Amino acid sequence: MLPDLFITTVRGKRIATTSLCLAGGVPQATGLRILGLLQKQELLRRHGAPDDRRLKLVTITPNGFKLMRQYLSESVTRLGMAD
Repeated sequence: MLPDLFITTVRGKRIATTSLCLAGGVPQATGLRILGLLQKQELLRRHGAPDDRRLKLVTITPNGFKLMRQYLSESVTRLGMAD
């Protein structure tokens, strides 16, 4: 779920809680539980959409973004894909 959230952020888009759960390929209840754990670790934040009170959005925190960028960079290097 964090990679999807990272990519969505890089693209300048926003993502709803339900869409992120679907992107993670997990049942809604499992996805919400995972999001809660990631939020407790301050890797993401959930909030209401300013233009639609029914919509709950997820954003990656600056620390979550930094950690995902570092993880992806190290993975590319480790797999020899940087060349």
